[in-house]
Amino acid sequence: MKHIIIQLMIAGVFLVLAGAAAAKSAVVSIPMNSVNASTGERGTFYVLDISIPEDITGNRLEMVVLEFAVDAIASSEADSLETPVVGVYPVTSEFVARRGDGPVGTVEVPEIEEIVPSSRPVALGENHVLRMDITAIVTGWMSEPSSNHGLVIGTLTGPEVGGVSLNEALPGGDVPVRVTFFYRTQ
Repeated sequence: MKHIIIQLMIAGVFLVLAGAAAAKSAVVSIPMNSVNASTGERGTFYVLDISIPEDITGNRLEMVVLEFAVDAIASSEADSLETPVVGVYPVTSEFVARRGDGPVGTVEVPEIEEIVPSSRPVALGENHVLRMDITAIVTGWMSEPSSNHGLVIGTLTGPEVGGVSLNEALPGGDVPVRVTFFYRTQ
């Protein structure tokens, strides 16, 4: 009996180790020259093209984390008590930056979903690193690849509360945006 229990324990440890070995991650770094910065009625927004790594296809996606750093400033001293809210949302149709009919320097805003899957208030100041779960967005892109038109990073509160600008690099890195795909091999 003791021998069987030891064999079961060894088999259990092997299964746990085998499962842990199957957990993987892939990191996609997005350089600044791949980020389209534009200005619209809600202030500056950033459009990112995100490619899903080929080794993800056919595997079980666990989580996708978008990581970036922003500087947040109040539009006036009176607004310094309000906190800008940064949102990340999928672009719902093909977007090419083009001049709009608004004030000089503005462009047409990409079409985005009305429901924001990820948003976070940001304290005023520099170099705030944000990590947002975009798993649901990427899962949708995987099930319908033609729906991947990229993501928008921007403020939900608009320029009347404050501005948010994307840093050119994450702290200790050389790219402004990093996407990490956590998955398990099948």
